[in-house]
Amino acid sequence: MNMPNSRCDVPDSSTIVANINEKEYHFIVRIHPLAGKMIALFENGKEYGLLDKEIASRDKFIRSELTKLKHFNIDILYDSPGWIWIACKRGY
Repeated sequence: MNMPNSRCDVPDSSTIVANINEKEYHFIVRIHPLAGKMIALFENGKEYGLLDKEIASRDKFIRSELTKLKHFNIDILYDSPGWIWIACKRGY
């Protein structure tokens, strides 16, 4: 999903580093103008974002972008409240 301003213009609100089984994970929590609060994990050069299902189901742009993703079932937004993982293209 390539969201406008996904990284360039959105300030990081906090960075979390977690060490689990001798492996270091980097999470960044930030507020996106369209998607609200996002939590991103950087793993092997890729960014994965946690997106709030409630916001995703309400916003037309986000819903339309999610439907473009291969192997994504849009019905998951309406099954239960919570968060979904999405792979993000970095907007550099």
